Amino acid sequence: MTRLAFGIEEHIGKYLSAKFPELMTHGEYVPHRAVGFVDDEGLLIGGVGLCFENAFDAQLSIHLDNPACLSRGILKQLFTICFDEFRLVRLSCHVKKSNKKARKFVERLNFKLEGVKKRGFDGKRDACIYGLTRDECIWLR
Repeated sequence: MTRLAFGIEEHIGKYLSAKFPELMTHGEYVPHRAVGFVDDEGLLIGGVGLCFENAFDAQLSIHLDNPACLSRGILKQLFTICFDEFRLVRLSCHVKKSNKKARKFVERLNFKLEGVKKRGFDGKRDACIYGLTRDECIWLR
């Protein structure tokens, strides 16, 4: 059974840096806040990094070794933390336009495509910009 882990931002930053080398700034991805997904043995099997754009919006970076580990309860906890504890109004995701699997994943989380940013993913490839507001979040209902 998957559970959430807190207070391990540095560890999650290293995990996400290995999964998304294009996120690294000055050698390592350092999220402002992070939440880990751990298995029954306490092993990190996924992570969410949040980089705050301002007081109401954060860019979310997420990776899971096995997306099937996300239950409705885990998603409710995750989005409750983002929208209630961190008091965010919206979340944003930048997904490489050619990564259809990741785009489908964030769409299943109910993020909506808001546009395409030319060369916005890594300076070379286009990024699809997705957004999710608290009001649109199906996981909080």
